[in-house]
Amino acid sequence: MTNKFQTPVFFQHKLPLLSEIKSLPSMRTVDDLVLVYDRKLEKLNPFKLWKEQFSTRYPVNAGEELKSLSEFSEHMNKLSELTKGCSPRRLGVIAVGGTSVGDFAGFVASVLKRGVNLVHIPTTWGAALDSAIVGNTSLNVGSLKNHIGTFYPANGVYIVSLLLSSAPPKNVASASVEVMKMGLVAGGALFEKLGRSTLEGVHLLWDCIPDVVAAKQAVVGEDPFDTNGKRQLLNLGHTFGHVVEDYFNWSHGVSVGFGIRFMLEWSVQRGFMHETKKSEILKIAERLWPKEINEKHKAMPKKELIARLILDKKSEGEGSIHFIFMRSPGELMREQVKILNLVDEAHRQGWVK
Repeated sequence: MTNKFQTPVFFQHKLPLLSEIKSLPSMRTVDDLVLVYDRKLEKLNPFKLWKEQFSTRYPVNAGEELKSLSEFSEHMNKLSELTKGCSPRRLGVIAVGGTSVGDFAGFVASVLKRGVNLVHIPTTWGAALDSAIVGNTSLNVGSLKNHIGTFYPANGVYIVSLLLSSAPPKNVASASVEVMKMGLVAGGALFEKLGRSTLEGVHLLWDCIPDVVAAKQAVVGEDPFDTNGKRQLLNLGHTFGHVVEDYFNWSHGVSVGFGIRFMLEWSVQRGFMHETKKSEILKIAERLWPKEINEKHKAMPKKELIARLILDKKSEGEGSIHFIFMRSPGELMREQVKILNLVDEAHRQGWVK
């Protein structure tokens, strides 16, 4: 039996034709398709022509507001009206956009008529390397990011160079952190490839994206519903990264990069990793990811750090939170740590005023 979470991923230059999408084995019974897309794409001539294939279209404004639970009922009222009379088995959602559009459209697909078909066509590197691949969907509840969601893998994902070639430099820089993170999660051939590579920026991303996708799907395939802890290894660098992202309003990629640095330092401090291994990893990372991650960071009030850790969805209550440590690339450990111990380490590393 095929693992549903091993989503077919296609790498191509042009947007897929409607007939191409419908030829996917899991989409052959689909007659009705709803195109949910980032409204900004209408400025791109190839997309303007391509979207005319779809008789039912639902443009949205990308961003975290799109994922707001308080706004979701209005979206569902409109989408339910657009799809009334459609059979669930014959209905599909085509999501074209970045992470927020994919999270939103994926959640819509997972709950509309108790679940309909779904295809992702990511337009940002973050979505192409991560959110479109791992089968997560999510909405925000007030300030609680990604607090509601489902595991709902797509029927297929199309990685289209025509769309990704227009991604802004900041998006490319952030995505390089995701590539480095997966090199550390997977270890082995992928980490060695990063160590040997002389490529940077978008050239590095195109060279590594098939390996990153395969590595990510391997992890997800071992823990589809986040029940055995394997899937949580993908949170490497995120526990502390989410804190600085929220407090300093830094980009997700830069924040996770700082989260990885924090993790490496703490892994050495705990005796899990030798200083020379940390230096070897940082030598590679500092060449690949945004330069600001290599610079001296700011500090935050202790109470701000604690408040954000308590609200993190990885928090276990009783003052504990899950944290991913590392012995070496490919050898990670998930451990429940006391929040106050994490705060002490943040103080030692100069993150707390």
